[in-house]
Amino acid sequence: MTTRTALTTVLLWSVVFACVGSAIGATIGAVAPEYYRSVFRGGHSPEFHPLQVGIGLGASQGVASGIAISIVVLALLAWRDVRSARPAINSDAPTKELRSRIWSVHVLWGIVTTMSVLIISVATFIVGGIIGQQQLYQAWTERKFDRLATILQSTDFDGVEADYSSAAQVYLTGTLQDAAARDSLHDTLVQTFGAEEADEMIWRVDVAQ
Repeated sequence: MTTRTALTTVLLWSVVFACVGSAIGATIGAVAPEYYRSVFRGGHSPEFHPLQVGIGLGASQGVASGIAISIVVLALLAWRDVRSARPAINSDAPTKELRSRIWSVHVLWGIVTTMSVLIISVATFIVGGIIGQQQLYQAWTERKFDRLATILQSTDFDGVEADYSSAAQVYLTGTLQDAAARDSLHDTLVQTFGAEEADEMIWRVDVAQ
């Protein structure tokens, strides 16, 4: 078997199982969305889309399955090649050395296949989860920015800008003309986001001396 044939086999199985995994994930997201909502933090947020998450996770896990199965197929083909290449010395009764060599090939491919399945499955699940969570954080951030843009349109809050850090942590920076303007901004934030998040957002906003 050539390297090109091996790579083509892996690619084809990966694509096929990615499509199958996407279909299964989409079905779960549509029929049983609570499954994905219970897995991810913020899964009950309006910005969380179980169908989209299901497609992404299904595709990533499908690729992992395709790679694992293609490795099994390649192992079987390699085993066949080893058997066909056996020396013809007493072919009806293989030597002890040849049997040991064939058994070693079986064991090696079994270990490689098992480890590949475990590592790739875990890695793709983690990556898929991270991507889904980041998409959710991005949606939260955009929603908060839209609300803050409406609030900051007031001329009373000139000089204040919105910024964000990781995990959808949005905050304000800048300087207001007096304490009354800052208190007014704080009250507006409390009404929109709640007291705890309002305190986190406004603590970087100063008052002109």
